Amino acid sequence: MRRSPGTLVATLLCALLAGLLPAAQATAAARPATEDTTTAREAPTYRNPLTAGVVDTFPDPVMIRGKDGLWYAYGTQNPVFQSNGEDGERMLPILRSADMAHWEYAGEVFTPQTKPAWHKGARLWAPDIRYVNGHYNLYYSVSSENTVGVATAPTPTGPWTDQGAVLPSPSGCATGNIDQAQFTDEGGQPYLYWGSYDTICVAKLNAARTRIEGAVTEVAQGRRMEGGFVVRRGGHYYLFYSDAGCCDGAYSGYQVKVGRATSPTGPFVDDAGVPLTAATSKGGVALTANGNAGSAPGTTPCRPICPARTGSSTTPSPPTTRTSNRPRAAR
Repeated sequence: MRRSPGTLVATLLCALLAGLLPAAQATAAARPATEDTTTAREAPTYRNPLTAGVVDTFPDPVMIRGKDGLWYAYGTQNPVFQSNGEDGERMLPILRSADMAHWEYAGEVFTPQTKPAWHKGARLWAPDIRYVNGHYNLYYSVSSENTVGVATAPTPTGPWTDQGAVLPSPSGCATGNIDQAQFTDEGGQPYLYWGSYDTICVAKLNAARTRIEGAVTEVAQGRRMEGGFVVRRGGHYYLFYSDAGCCDGAYSGYQVKVGRATSPTGPFVDDAGVPLTAATSKGGVALTANGNAGSAPGTTPCRPICPARTGSSTTPSPPTTRTSNRPRAAR
């Protein structure tokens, strides 16, 4: 995704969270009423955007539940405290919450003093976080260097250790080397998906999950396609992605689409059975550009592509959620 310093998608995390929180409200509503209804506990409430009063902007958030039981969200490099008179940007800012509704600022991954020299002047975009082998791996796009970096830490807030670029140069993918997402298959084999404007590629990761290795496979191509994210359900791999262009206000055509495959390296097909690598693939719309129409599992036009929401992913990755009008599903 192309990012600007403005309020690009600051409320999109809120939209995702708003979809997660009503379950708690429903649980509270289902409890038997007491005899004195005036003393009944009120259901939890929240107000969007959840980041209001905490940060000015928070594009491309990814969220994980830490081993301490708290939720952590990571965002694209942005000027998050301009309203307080702060110049400059925070590099991959971090928020923390106990309930996904009330957030506090918890630091940033890099500062001007700790930012690795190989980043040069690049802005850092679209983080992706995983917990593996006793530490956190945070992947991020290094925009003007056209690659993906990774940093590791023992806790969700650091201290962060630079592990360099995940991709070689050239990467083997035809277009932009940003918008990465890590996926772990049954048996523990890790993969990295990445790509932007106009292809998405995948390759295996090494055991440390810090470098790709082996063949690079193009799994999808389309007009301004980017932001791929894969989940596995019921023997199929579902590749969610965005296309039709972002970041142009009312003129943006951004929509979420999906294809599926029986292998993490494809071939992925849309709901009409057309490969996502074919120019004729137009189907699999999961969420339209204006957000006013979408496809629930088993309904047109996603049918029969979209995975059911019941059950759990077969991947061993920890609970992770990501959004930015790019499809970042819960694991």
